[in-house]
Amino acid sequence: MIGDLAVRTFPRGVPGVRSVMQQGVHAMFGEPFDATVDPGDPGLMGPGSATWQLLGEPCVLPMGFRALLVQMLHPIALEAVHTHGSFAEDFLGRVKRTALYLQLANFGSTGQALDISATVQRIHRRVVGRTAQGEPYSAGDPHYLAWVGMTFTESTLAVHEAFGRPPALDVADRFVAEQAVLNALLDPRVDLGQLRADPDAGARLRAGDVPLPLIVEGWVPTDVAGLTARLAELQPELELRELGRRSFRWLLDPPGLPLVQRAGWRVFVGSTLATLPPQWRDLLDQPDTPVRDAVVARGTRTLFDLFRVLHGPLTLPARAATRVGRQRTAGNGNADDVLVKLQRSI
Repeated sequence: MIGDLAVRTFPRGVPGVRSVMQQGVHAMFGEPFDATVDPGDPGLMGPGSATWQLLGEPCVLPMGFRALLVQMLHPIALEAVHTHGSFAEDFLGRVKRTALYLQLANFGSTGQALDISATVQRIHRRVVGRTAQGEPYSAGDPHYLAWVGMTFTESTLAVHEAFGRPPALDVADRFVAEQAVLNALLDPRVDLGQLRADPDAGARLRAGDVPLPLIVEGWVPTDVAGLTARLAELQPELELRELGRRSFRWLLDPPGLPLVQRAGWRVFVGSTLATLPPQWRDLLDQPDTPVRDAVVARGTRTLFDLFRVLHGPLTLPARAATRVGRQRTAGNGNADDVLVKLQRSI
């Protein structure tokens, strides 16, 4: 494992190399959010939050893909995405739109976070129907909202455990609680317009003073123990139907992926699969192989350690901190220009 000395020597990454690596990250996940909006605003998380700490490390880069793998294990949620989304036709576009939501919700200003959440709410209103088996679904259903949100939260903790530095339990608990708020804001019962008009909404949300139905009713957990219990409760609903098998085969070798990125894709998929618990791997017909998984995990951890030395931490927390440190001035603008990127289904 690459030692901490190298990180201390290059706390911000290796000049020149860092900029090249950033271009690669941006090509995959999109350009960073606009940090000039709402100067002085800490956003829904803010400095010192567990979210800024955990999502600032390079090891979280596989988090979104891992969450996608887990999400497809719920056949009803998968069919809703397949029927109403643009997954296969625009894989990289979907990755970038999801990354934009995660950036703005976690690191954007309060206004940006609420606006992007409102955009997702509007998209979800169109996602209503029935599966081929006649099962009803709605993207605004608390059951499915909670499931999707929990996959991102659990996946973040899992990749830190496998490829980074596992957070202390109190930090992990705070992260789960912070992410529960973001998850709960997507509930159509939450009036985001009213919150957007409240100048104290950010402070009230950070303090837990806004009653959010998904949290109040227990749909989303607020600590690690609750997250583990809720996922265990949902396990009987998970299965890989034919659509899931086709989707998984497609993910193993996405046809639209550029050749230069395809070379390492299989390694990326294999290392991500190694972080899944046995019950989820069994559903994907990918039985765990402890020795191979340990070798893959160790090698991937070393790669992320090297990434951390060469690139430094991810830029998102620093960009958000720069916004917080700026003085407010008149005419700060808004996030409308970036929100249009999410008008297509995420």
